[in-house]
Amino acid sequence: MTHPFYEFTIHNEALRFEFISVSQRVIRKVIVYQKLPFPNAYNLALGDIDEQGKADFEVTSDNGDRDYILATVIQTLIAFFEKHPRATVFITGSTPSRTRLYQAVIARELAEIQKRFEISGVTEMGDEPFRKGAPYKAFVISPK
Repeated sequence: MTHPFYEFTIHNEALRFEFISVSQRVIRKVIVYQKLPFPNAYNLALGDIDEQGKADFEVTSDNGDRDYILATVIQTLIAFFEKHPRATVFITGSTPSRTRLYQAVIARELAEIQKRFEISGVTEMGDEPFRKGAPYKAFVISPK
């Protein structure tokens, strides 16, 4: 993805990333790579940090900077995989509409994404190599 992204800070062995979304409002954001109960498997969670310093992964910010946010997520994936090269990351939206948004961005940026990552779509039947237009419930990403 060649879109500009926000600078971020790396915490906890590249399992937590924080940055500031600056558009209509200024919002502290967090990306957490959560260990799953499978070898080298992680879930990517994106959220806002509230005034009490707690992460909210269900909030809809709608700050007008979606492409900056998603480009920042891609950059954290690169940093995460540099520290965890054998990892696999599971991504799904907290709502079906967010999952569709992620799918649309992946489809739009597929050629760029595939230069660095293997990406699969998850269906009711399992996972398959990502295909534009196929309906997916989630995505699985690993480094090439």
